[in-house]
Amino acid sequence: MTSYSSPADITSALTRVAGAPTLLVVSDFDGTLAGFSTDALHVPVNRESIAALQALGNLPNTHTAILSGRHLAGLAQVAGDVGDIQLVGSHGAEGITLTSEQSEKLEQLTGQLEALVDGIDGAFIEHKPVHRVLHYRKVSPDLHEGLVERATALATDGVHLTHGKCIEEFSVLDVTKGTWITQARENYSADAVVFLGDDFTDENGMRALGPNDLGVRVGDGETLAHLRVTDVDAVETFLKELLQMRRTLSPA
Repeated sequence: MTSYSSPADITSALTRVAGAPTLLVVSDFDGTLAGFSTDALHVPVNRESIAALQALGNLPNTHTAILSGRHLAGLAQVAGDVGDIQLVGSHGAEGITLTSEQSEKLEQLTGQLEALVDGIDGAFIEHKPVHRVLHYRKVSPDLHEGLVERATALATDGVHLTHGKCIEEFSVLDVTKGTWITQARENYSADAVVFLGDDFTDENGMRALGPNDLGVRVGDGETLAHLRVTDVDAVETFLKELLQMRRTLSPA
């Protein structure tokens, strides 16, 4: 049975990070700030959570970002108006130029993946700038295991595979949410990082956290996070409490 953090545990953890001289708050999007839908372009976004992130980013020495596996243009479309919150797509990989060898590898991988889903009802390949993603949420459940097994076999030398919720994400770059968080910590000279996420891909971000940071897992699944909350609504409560504490404890 999954054990969720108590309100007292959450308050205690927030007290520890809310007064950091410089704070970076990073959140995943799907499953964290927004619920899931079979239509990826129309998902239920929790605007209260977005507003809390916006307000946090307006406080002194506090920076906020939404770090998603979606490509940046798609993330901006579904997230709507987020004010000054930094939007980061493709796990932070967008803007990196591929080598000719990487481009060839991505083209070869694309052909293999398209062939893999040919004739499978509900399966499709999403093309991102430096990623290819197999989606199978709409595929008959009895076909999932075999499809994932065949997809996994395509992760040969130079191809990086990340498992997600009804997705398999391939890249020819070794860039993850963890590498982005590490770089962002340095860029902002952050003394503490708060990171929230719900999926396997977010565990790369959890691995990048240090002893002064706070990781929050949304929902079930194995995790390296310090806290676990139930769902998107619980994220809203968490962010609002962090905002209130940061207003009280942040350095002038």
